[in-house]
Parts: sequence; structure tokens; C-alpha cells
Amino acid sequence: MIRSYLFVPGDRPDRFEKACGSRAGLVIVDLEDAVPPDRKIYARTTVAAWLDPRRPVALRINASDTPWFEDDLTLCKCAGIAAVVLPKAESVGDLARIAAVVPTTPLLPLIETARGFASIGTLALVPRVERLNPQGAANSTTLAA
Repeated sequence: MIRSYLFVPGDRPDRFEKACGSRAGLVIVDLEDAVPPDRKIYARTTVAAWLDPRRPVALRINASDTPWFEDDLTLCKCAGIAAVVLPKAESVGDLARIAAVVPTTPLLPLIETARGFASIGTLALVPRVERLNPQGAANSTTLAA
């Protein structure tokens, strides 16, 4: 069971190896909130070049209603992605889109909106959803799906 998460900004490759060397239960390379809009493309390119199946990490992509979602989704196909973290998860359809692209990768939806909380029961039933993380609670809290 994963007991801790360590987020590392996707535009800070100087921190990737150190994060992987930590004792975190799962390192999450963040393309979303930790990366300013003008550095999203740089972050995605940097992460793509660094990914390696010998050091698997989770990837927090941008929400489905952003202009970066589709390109982030393509990055999810790369070897070395241990899980996909979807922020602002609200619909089964969004999770299904990710699952169609990476059919064996675990999904870790973040519940951050009222719509997401209202949908939590159906989101928890989506195949390969391993945990739901309600962002209104402490970030270290996870709920088994």
C-alpha cells in the first residue's frame, strides 16, 4: 500500500532523480498545478525524454477541459508511467478516455470539485481506479476504491 506521495514539478528535471531516490511510496511528476502555462510544453518534452521503465513514476496530467490534456494523454503511453493522476475528476467519461489510451495503467483520480464529490460513487467503480483522493481533505489521505 502506498503511504506517501511526492510531487515533483514537471519543469524541474533537476529534481527528478532526487525525488526517485527518496523514500516516497510514489513519485508523481506533475504537469498540472506545479507548472506555469508558459512552461507546459517544456515540461512535457522534458518528462518524455527522462521517462524510463527502470524508475516508474506516476504522471499528474492536466484536466480534461484544458488545452494541454490531449498532449498529456499521449505522454501517458510512454514506458515508465506507473499510474495516471487526473485532477478535477468529475466524469466516468474522462477516466474512460484515459483508460482507452493506457488500458493497463492504474488511474488515480483527484476529487476537487462538487461535481466530482457528487460522482464519487461511480468514479470509484471505474476499472483500474486504485484510489480516490479528495482534495478537500488532507493531501495524504486516500480512499481505497
